[in-house]
Amino acid sequence: MAPGTPFLPTISDEKTLRASFVRDEDERPKVAYNQFSNDIPVISLEGIDDQEGGRRAEICKKIVEACEDWGIFQVVDHGVDTTLVSEMTCHAREFFALPPEEKLRFDMTGGKKGGFIVSSHLQFLSNGRFRNADHQAVVNSNTSRLSIATFQNPAPNAIVYPLAIREGEKPIMEESITFAEMYKRKMARDLELARQKKLAKIEKQVAEVAAVDKPKSLTEILA
Repeated sequence: MAPGTPFLPTISDEKTLRASFVRDEDERPKVAYNQFSNDIPVISLEGIDDQEGGRRAEICKKIVEACEDWGIFQVVDHGVDTTLVSEMTCHAREFFALPPEEKLRFDMTGGKKGGFIVSSHLQFLSNGRFRNADHQAVVNSNTSRLSIATFQNPAPNAIVYPLAIREGEKPIMEESITFAEMYKRKMARDLELARQKKLAKIEKQVAEVAAVDKPKSLTEILA
């Protein structure tokens, strides 16, 4: 790899997970890689075009409930060709097997991020009504995993409106703004929360070290 080239993992030559990709213990998922939940909402989109019979309204209601309670749900009966899904998965695996220099040719961040980013705006646009599921993955040393993200974002200059809040709730966003401004505010908020969390962790570590190094009083020595 050329000097200064950002690290982009390649399936063929990476046998261990680099420390920079490992979250702190308190930020890791609390489930084992081989334990799965049967409670995550599964929503069928069959009949979603049926506006007269009420099927569309029923599906929308289930989606809203899943977003409020979970922030995530599985969609079935979506009509997407399974062959297309298989080909997309195949191309994705081929891409991640490329050398880092080849992958950088497709990196829309210009290599500055060293990766391909996934983000969520539902919580922000819904004024906190919809949950924001953490983008975390549980991995193991025997099986590789693949996630393919798709985005349906408005144009940067499109005007977005926050969902009306219910009585007693505090709004995250009150006025209508452009999508670009909304994204800027959301990222600033996320970065500030991350900074506060990191600062709290450092303060805790400093306090723990100080407690260990604190000299004992005469009473403690004679006890």
